[in-house]
Amino acid sequence: AKLKRCGFKQTKHDPCLFLSNKVIYLVYIDDCLFFAPNQDDITVMLKKMKATELNVKVENNAAVFLCISIDHCNNEIALTQSGMIDQIIVALGLQDANPARVPAPKLALGYNL
Repeated sequence: AKLKRCGFKQTKHDPCLFLSNKVIYLVYIDDCLFFAPNQDDITVMLKKMKATELNVKVENNAAVFLCISIDHCNNEIALTQSGMIDQIIVALGLQDANPARVPAPKLALGYNL
């Protein structure tokens, strides 16, 4: 109800995606992202949300969202998960494992003798 008062409408295709006239609001558990044509639209929306007692902690940078690193370069956006990969390696105790290139080189298999 509070998101509706701020002008958001939940999409039919994704229950975590909310749209207003100028702002896109994406929610995943307790993390969220805002998208808009300009920063002022987001600032206005955050003020509306605060006025309706929706507490949103602003971090000002979506560089890492859900362990996905978001990098902007030359009008392109690159998404990587090296942080998540590092966490998995540590969780599995594979820090000292021998790395291999992926994909492995394509070599002909030898004959069984």
